[in-house]
Amino acid sequence: MDSSPRCPFGFQTEPSNDSPVKKVSFKEFLIQRQSVHKPSLPTVVQQKNRRWEKQLSSLLTPEILSFRQVQSNQQIPLNEIVKVARITNTKTNYDKEQEFKKTKSESLQIPMLNIPMMPTNGFFKFQPQHRMRKTGMYSLRNCNEQLEQINRKQKSNVNNFSLPQLTQEEIITQFFQTKFQKSNENDELQHKPIGSSARLDYEANILFTKITSDSILQQKYKGRHIKHLKEVYRSLLGVGYDKEIMMDPGRLKSIHSQLNIKNDQFLRFKYLFINQFLEMETPLDLFFKGCHKIESFKPLVLNKPLDFEIYGQDVGIQKITQSMYDKIFKDYTLSPYFILIDKETQAKKFSRLFAQLIDHTDSPNYTLEILRERHIQYNLTLVQFANFKFYLSMTLQQQQIGFKHIRQLLRKMDTYKYAILNKESLQETINAFGYREFIDGLVKQCQTEPILYELFNKRGKYRFTAHCENMIHFFFRDNVKSITIQDIEQVHKCNAIIQEKVFSKIKEHTFQALMKITKDSLILSDFEEDWEEIKPFIMNKSKNQIVKQLGGQTFINNLASTLAFEMQQRPQLNKVFEDNDTCVAQNLKCKLNLMLYGIHFYKKTELEVLHKRLKISEQVYFEFQQATKHVLENFPKLSWLNKVLEDYKKHIVSDF
Repeated sequence: MDSSPRCPFGFQTEPSNDSPVKKVSFKEFLIQRQSVHKPSLPTVVQQKNRRWEKQLSSLLTPEILSFRQVQSNQQIPLNEIVKVARITNTKTNYDKEQEFKKTKSESLQIPMLNIPMMPTNGFFKFQPQHRMRKTGMYSLRNCNEQLEQINRKQKSNVNNFSLPQLTQEEIITQFFQTKFQKSNENDELQHKPIGSSARLDYEANILFTKITSDSILQQKYKGRHIKHLKEVYRSLLGVGYDKEIMMDPGRLKSIHSQLNIKNDQFLRFKYLFINQFLEMETPLDLFFKGCHKIESFKPLVLNKPLDFEIYGQDVGIQKITQSMYDKIFKDYTLSPYFILIDKETQAKKFSRLFAQLIDHTDSPNYTLEILRERHIQYNLTLVQFANFKFYLSMTLQQQQIGFKHIRQLLRKMDTYKYAILNKESLQETINAFGYREFIDGLVKQCQTEPILYELFNKRGKYRFTAHCENMIHFFFRDNVKSITIQDIEQVHKCNAIIQEKVFSKIKEHTFQALMKITKDSLILSDFEEDWEEIKPFIMNKSKNQIVKQLGGQTFINNLASTLAFEMQQRPQLNKVFEDNDTCVAQNLKCKLNLMLYGIHFYKKTELEVLHKRLKISEQVYFEFQQATKHVLENFPKLSWLNKVLEDYKKHIVSDF
């Protein structure tokens, strides 16, 4: 077979005398050559082709898959489709080209998809285009969800569904282009503006949207002009950037007087602010400062009397302090410290500190440092401090102050406890060791616990560390008036991620980390009790709702009266109260408030001091338990109080 001198290849392209075959066009020649001489691909490319073909086949619907299997058995050769072999002499090149175009345009109707396809050997052949994976894009494995959505949409629109007429190459190209795209464009990271002013505008807009669309709060905003609220929220969030905020209390109260805002709605409002402060990554000192500012607005927003008004303002406070110091000057543990001090003068001094306690204010005359300097010369102990709180509580009850406010006030007294006793507080101890070193050590120690290590990986190092810091800062006593127990309950009710086992392990490792830097028994005892106090609120097991259902403080007063009558029938118990000239009912109200509400306004160490002078034996305490158990038989929901009494036994009994 001779080849034409005009063709550089060793194949016949023109008719010769020995062959009846007519001249073949160069295009047909290439098609024929490709069908005979298939290029051999590298092994790696072939493996990739097979893997991608297998993946694409697995994503097709069963109808398409069965169709492809039938086609794969037919084995239609390419030279039969284009019909370039053995063309007769009667056909011209034009006729052959028209026949080839007609054959090329034929398509097969595939069920469900209606995709035009050439009659190939049944497999998708494509050359993958290697692309750089973009940051944040979905991986190759996640295209299942996109394909499933397409299949569901196709099945629901079988009759009216049709795809544009695309070639095989275009279909495959679009497939690999779309599966690397995000399914939701809104998931893209929004870059937060730089600069405190622009950032505050950005955060205020987000907070405004959250509050006005919240299911609990949105009812208060319907039909009202609320655009100006963005500026208010912006000012409150500005505390996180160390900006001062000034609001007129009278105007603030008048604005909210007609809204009839409930306590639950205020807690939800503060909760959203707390979350926004955390998302802003506000420094902890400014975070608690902002929460303190919002908490100070609470009585104004709820349209309730201020604490200063509840205690009778200046006249009422002076009356309370004078009555309290009448008792103090008669107490043998406290009177020696006031030998050279006039009672009226001392009452006047304390009234100033008392006003600071109840009014959420920080006077420069009564900072922790100044209080430490004024009390350092007296060398006071826990005995004097506990008795002082006891007489303050007794006086407030006599002045008909509600126990809700008594609990809060006595709890705030712990803010000044270590300064008055001239001891290092928890905050000062950790700061002396190194705050950052303590937190880093605590985080590393928590990672040694499997369940905490799992939580660490789930939440991420930054969020886990931030949670540890928030927890430690809450235990710093000067932050009691910023984040309340109700706030803790609200936060963990909305984000219930802490299990009891996780809580116990975090407490255990935190306590171990603290024991490495201090051996002070008072700090360790108070720290452990602080954990016990917040546990039911974090675990959403608070008994407050039970007490509220039974009648709240009215129920407690009636229960105290019933219990007092029961104890008077028992000679040993009655003798204890008579010897100490104590009002039984009043004393029991205080004890029941301490146990039922779970607010430890008396620490266990303080209870030891207060009951030590009573010299309560184990037999007397057993009588007290039996009397309480007998009364609680009528209230099955309060049966857990018997266990609480058993826990307090070692702190009350003092046999000699």
